[in-house]
Amino acid sequence: MFYSYTEEELYHPEIGCYVAYGIEAKDLVTGDTVKKVSDLFLDKAEAMDFTILLNQCQPEIVHFEEICQGAIE
Repeated sequence: MFYSYTEEELYHPEIGCYVAYGIEAKDLVTGDTVKKVSDLFLDKAEAMDFTILLNQCQPEIVHFEEICQGAIE
């Protein structure tokens, strides 16, 4: 599995448009996105650091969403 961050322009009715970063889990062979968690980080450096950590640790995909949520709590 390969993990990467994605930049997203999102909208919230109270604050308007904003840029956030999500995390994708991609298949190493096909490059297809297996799972994605959107709107995790507001800081690009935090998203980059988290993807580096995921790629080093290679967590099981079944724990991907739980790990992403844990990163922001």
